[in-house]
Amino acid sequence: MNQPRIELLINLYPWKPSMVLFRLLEWQVIYRNKMLLPSPTLDLGCGDGWINHLVLGEDMATVGLDMALKSVQRAKSLIRRVVCGDAQRLPFRHEVFGSIYSNCVIEHLPEIDTCLAEAATVLRPGGILIATVPNSHWQALHFWNRFFSAIGVSHIGRKLVDAYDQQMMHLNLLSPDEWVKKLHKAGFHPLIIDSFLSPTNALFVTFVESIFMLPFPFPGFWKKDGMFYFVTGVLRRIGIEPLWKKFFVRVIARLCHKETYPVKMGAATLLVARKVK
Repeated sequence: MNQPRIELLINLYPWKPSMVLFRLLEWQVIYRNKMLLPSPTLDLGCGDGWINHLVLGEDMATVGLDMALKSVQRAKSLIRRVVCGDAQRLPFRHEVFGSIYSNCVIEHLPEIDTCLAEAATVLRPGGILIATVPNSHWQALHFWNRFFSAIGVSHIGRKLVDAYDQQMMHLNLLSPDEWVKKLHKAGFHPLIIDSFLSPTNALFVTFVESIFMLPFPFPGFWKKDGMFYFVTGVLRRIGIEPLWKKFFVRVIARLCHKETYPVKMGAATLLVARKVK
């Protein structure tokens, strides 16, 4: 597994400082537990393969799985074996993997109990599941929820955050106790249930992401993420990308270094569980 490097994430997400911060914190908590990822590893919800490539590296025997065919096709250039499949019906033999890695995927999965049971089925006895998820504090720590609560109109903040979560398809924003119950039910023994993404960092991430997801009242940009495309288009035209990267490397590094792990109350959770033998 590769050591976390902010420069690699800045190059992957040059215009998304919120994504860089979140992925860096996520990478750090996974890296702290790298000894718990025996090969072969199933990357559950591998997407386009870039996070797998940066975090797990080329030395680990990894199989990627995603249900989006376009993502699978892109990931094939970065992961040795990639399969198009559904987490509710994993297309693998029983007890074939030593570990399962999943970064911010299982919060999106319908029928989460079925998906966890399937994960246990393809793991060897004693195999490890490592996953990161936004948790039950996510909504309370969201920028707009805190902003509108502070000025006495909390119902507006709740509506905005509910709409954001619906757009993001956040189906399983669960508490640690709820995850423990679900993991036990699926045949896992929880080892680590730790929080990350501190309240300050959650403010930064949710504010930037929510702004960039807005449409923009300008021809060609009145669509989802229109603000992101408009802002980045302007910045590219004026040639500010190198300065933008330097500025956010400093900002993100500072925010990251201020976060101690595990945080007392964070907006995201690291789940580590062992399959019961």
